[in-house]
Amino acid sequence: MTDLIGFWASGMITPIRMEDHGICFNPEGIGFLTWSNFFVETFDTFTWSLNKDRLSLVGVTKYVFYHGKLQEAYQSEINERGIQVVRTKYKSLDDDDIDALAFPKYPERVFGFMCKDIWGIEHYNDLQDILSKGTG
Repeated sequence: MTDLIGFWASGMITPIRMEDHGICFNPEGIGFLTWSNFFVETFDTFTWSLNKDRLSLVGVTKYVFYHGKLQEAYQSEINERGIQVVRTKYKSLDDDDIDALAFPKYPERVFGFMCKDIWGIEHYNDLQDILSKGTG
C-alpha cells in the first residue's frame, strides 16, 4: 500500500489552465480528492483501502473553500469499491519521467506524483487543522 502514499496531481502531467485535480493518500487510510480553480477549492475526504490493484474509497466529508476560507462542509458522496488503479510512468511538464496513477474506469484522470508529505506545503495547513479537529 505504501506506493500510493502521497499527493498526486493532474497538473504534474498536463498544463493547468483554469483548474487542477489531485488525490492524496496518507498511511492511516485517509485521503482526499481535490479540485481547484482561482477562487474555489474543494477537498472531498475519504477512507481508502487497496487490495492488489483494486482501490476502495468511502467518502467522509466534503469541504468547500472560497477565496481560501472554509464556506461549506457536508457529507461526501464518494463511494467507489474495487476500482482498478494502474501505476505507470508519464512525462512530466518538464519532460522528466515521473510516477503516475491512472484509473481505467476514468481515463481522463491521470495523476502525477507530486510529493510524499502534502502537510509540508503551507497552502494545506488550514485543511490539516480542520481534519485534525474532525470538523464536518
